[in-house]
Amino acid sequence: PDTLSVVLDGRSGHRMMSTPVRSPNMPSVLQPIWIQGIAGGDTQSWFANLWSYRPAEGGWVSPQDLQAFQPAPGEGFLVYLFADTDNAGGDDLPVTLQASGRVETEPVRVDGIGDGEWRLLGNPYRRTLDWNRVESSDLSGSLYIWHPNREGAAGYEVWNGIPGVGFDGKIAPFQGYWVQGFEQDGDPQTTGSAAFALDDTTSESASFYRSRPESQTGLLTLTLSDAGVADTAYFTFAPDGRIGADPRDAIKLQPLESEGGTLLALKAMDAAEGKPADFHAIHHLPWSLPDGVSTPLSFELHPFHFQTERSTEDAASADTLRRVQIQWNPSRLPAHVHATLVVPGQRLRIDMRKDSIAWIPV
Repeated sequence: PDTLSVVLDGRSGHRMMSTPVRSPNMPSVLQPIWIQGIAGGDTQSWFANLWSYRPAEGGWVSPQDLQAFQPAPGEGFLVYLFADTDNAGGDDLPVTLQASGRVETEPVRVDGIGDGEWRLLGNPYRRTLDWNRVESSDLSGSLYIWHPNREGAAGYEVWNGIPGVGFDGKIAPFQGYWVQGFEQDGDPQTTGSAAFALDDTTSESASFYRSRPESQTGLLTLTLSDAGVADTAYFTFAPDGRIGADPRDAIKLQPLESEGGTLLALKAMDAAEGKPADFHAIHHLPWSLPDGVSTPLSFELHPFHFQTERSTEDAASADTLRRVQIQWNPSRLPAHVHATLVVPGQRLRIDMRKDSIAWIPV
């Protein structure tokens, strides 16, 4: 049998994972880290820190017995990594996990993903998986990876196929990630699927960002900074973009951990219903954008229950103003698109080609 390894470092927090071997011995794989609340772990006391995501069973499910925990090929799982891996006090990271067994080389298929349904998948192979090569149907065009050691605060990295956005669709061995079903043919009985093959992998590192050649694509990146942490949202442009719900839109997911910081989201309008749609991390728009498209920006500041739903004019009447910084990079904004940042209550209109930073009172 082959033995493959992965190093977990950084700080305590969640890790979205998978295994690149068939029928892994999970007690052996997870032996170097602290597992609690599960038979066969370090202790059955306290809340469990290991989960699968099973929509048919209501969402997050912890195994009853670690020995029986067996993620299927292509399936991801979630573990909360304690820096004190032996519960003896102190920080024991980094730590190395090893998986021994027959390395997966056969095609792997995951299907039955309903419209709007989330599924936690994982790289089934020992090499980096390139989603650009994966055959999928009736799935959103966006992927989500939890980044536990992101500078400032842990958060999700997103990607929708547009060069320059997020992690470029490269998924490292042992890495788990989210996909979402997106029915596109008008048949509510249709379900999403993804078919993986060893040919979908690459020897390139998952941290290497490669721009896939694609004509007529554009990008506007916005970054909100507050109290030493930052978050990013994207507008992307391509001929296949839509004003309303789009397969390449990426939903803004709440962090797995509440210790994080600022959240920035794009509250796009649903053109079909004429009402606000989901909050987005990526809003994908047509290359030939009509005039008058307006997208509200919504942001949360730490702590998370403080949402800036009131207007800037209301905020200005408070005794103390708090200002957050928004920066953007217009270098890849399509030449024919004119973007203006409007701050309600301040009579402030900023040409986003001429400026690249603004301070917003809240």
